[in-house]
Formats: sequence, C-alpha cells, structure tokens
Amino acid sequence: YARLSPSSLVSAVSLLPHEGKVSVLHMGLSQTSGCHRDDEVFAGSAFGPVTFGPCPVLVFREGGDVGGGDGPAGGERTRELLAHGSMLGADADRIALKRIVLTGYPTRVHKRHATVKYMFYNPEDVKWFAPAGLTTKHGLQGNIVQSVGDHGVMKCLFNAPIKQHDTVCLPLYKRVYPKFVKGEGNGTGEGGFSVL
Repeated sequence: YARLSPSSLVSAVSLLPHEGKVSVLHMGLSQTSGCHRDDEVFAGSAFGPVTFGPCPVLVFREGGDVGGGDGPAGGERTRELLAHGSMLGADADRIALKRIVLTGYPTRVHKRHATVKYMFYNPEDVKWFAPAGLTTKHGLQGNIVQSVGDHGVMKCLFNAPIKQHDTVCLPLYKRVYPKFVKGEGNGTGEGGFSVL
C-alpha cells in the first residue's frame, strides 16, 4: 500500500465461500414455441454454481456449425432457445420424482370385485406389486387380491362397486437425479449442467 498514490483507486473483489461451490439447482421453466407463447410449464434440476433467486434462466440447445468452417463464422455453433424461467433455489435435499402410471382394464366385474387384464403380463409382476394401492379413473381405491392364470390377469377388490368401462391405474414413482457433466460448463472445470 505504500507504493500507491493517494489519488489512485483500488478495487478488491472476492467470492463468498459458497459462491464457488457446485450444488443442485432447481428452476421453474416454460417451454418456448415458435409462436412465442408458453405451452408447457415444468421444473428442471441441474448441477451448477450456487445461485439464489430471483434469477432468470434461459435454456438453449446447441445446433450445428454455421458457415461450414470458413470465413468469420467458421466453427461457431447455433443455439436454439428451448425454455425460459426463473431460479427456485439451490437445494441438494429436494427430491425430484418421475411418475408413470400403469393401466389395466376390468374384463369381469361383480359389485366391488373385478378381474383386471393388460396391466401385467406375468404372475410374478402381480405378486411384486400386490402391496401397492390401485386407483381408478372414476376415483375408486382398491387392492390386488391375487393373480389368476399365467398371463398377468389379477383379481382386485375396490371400496365401491366398479363399472365395466372404468380404467384401473397403478401410479409408480422413481427418484431421478440430474446428470453431472464434466467439462467447461461453469468456467472452473467442475462441470456444466443438464436439465432433467
């Protein structure tokens, strides 16, 4: 400091300890269509440097080379805007779930009992999912009673009389994790991010 003149300006900048760390970022996104309107709202998770909201987020997809490698634009890649939204926060404890629904159709119905086909195709699967609860499109709750035959047909019991045209559903959930991509994503070599 002794060599600095009193008229010189000194600026010191540093990152806080948490600002250089990589965590799981969660964001609310809206898909961008060609008509410049929002079609679908969804949540995305990614690995990236800790960022706090409200912070805008733009998601791009890299395309092919522009100009074929010659001239001033040689080697540049095009980018297409896929979605936009805002940061929800950085929380590694938040759980992201993927939901699928298996469906079957009642073939024989008698009051609260039904024989359901086309949900499973072997009796081992029926036994495996027997503890899981069933629902129907018309709001009934039920359970698997037993497997019938060798083709995944099962007997089910519901809390009220079931109708022949109803659909039996079995929702399944799986925890998903964002992919950690090693590379030049954030400039530190720790990795980029990809949205689930």
